[in-house]
Amino acid sequence: MGDHCIREVRGYYASVLLIDCYNVLHLPMPPVLAGLDEHGLCVAISRSAFRKQTATVVCDGRPKPLAPSCSPVDSVELAYAGISQSADDLIISIMNGHNAPRRITLVTNDNAIKKVARVRRCKTMSSEKFIDRLAGSLDSPVGIPHPSAKPDLSPVPADQVAGWLEEFGLSAEELAADPIYRELLALTEKPVERKQEQSGDVKGETPTEKVEGKPLALPKGKSKIKRSERCKNRKPRKSPLKTVDLENILSADIEEQLKKFWPPPGL
Repeated sequence: MGDHCIREVRGYYASVLLIDCYNVLHLPMPPVLAGLDEHGLCVAISRSAFRKQTATVVCDGRPKPLAPSCSPVDSVELAYAGISQSADDLIISIMNGHNAPRRITLVTNDNAIKKVARVRRCKTMSSEKFIDRLAGSLDSPVGIPHPSAKPDLSPVPADQVAGWLEEFGLSAEELAADPIYRELLALTEKPVERKQEQSGDVKGETPTEKVEGKPLALPKGKSKIKRSERCKNRKPRKSPLKTVDLENILSADIEEQLKKFWPPPGL
């Protein structure tokens, strides 16, 4: 993918926009570009003032699992550097191999790449300025999928699987022997329909033997005693409080004083 991008860029003498993808995406985004990823960046460029330029978006590593490896629009190139080099190395290779480097505008905040761009007489633009111009010149929404949208569960291409195995130093046999991989693989299989076990709770049947861990069902004609009936048959409990003799509590003097006010007139 990266070599293809280099051949394409070398053949053009028009204005070229060379973008350090992750250097741009790691910056805070305005609301109109919130949630932007590599493919969304390609779409946004094709709908902005930069669409008149030949744009190449350079990314580190390989495409993410279950994600397409090419740009969703024909007017913008999407190049992955792979595992043998970094995105900076690929960008420098593009600038060094271009026939008209002065027509290249490099978008990055990386000082090392900008130093090479100055040597090659390439123009530079900061990532912040690029984001501002991109957001201010969009002629239509980017259409970034909502996070709750269903992911693409189509099979991963065999070349991508081989690339990830090579990157992590695994073989197909080691992956198949991994217990976690087998467990995840089992989750993707259709669940086996379990037959309902024959039990005594089927209508018209009465259990004759006791099932372990389960009480026997009541015979026909007998029902559970209602709670209200159990309350009626319950014997009243004795109150723990003893009866208080109010006559013995009050002293004679206090009793005489109370008789002056009680009972009140009219009773």
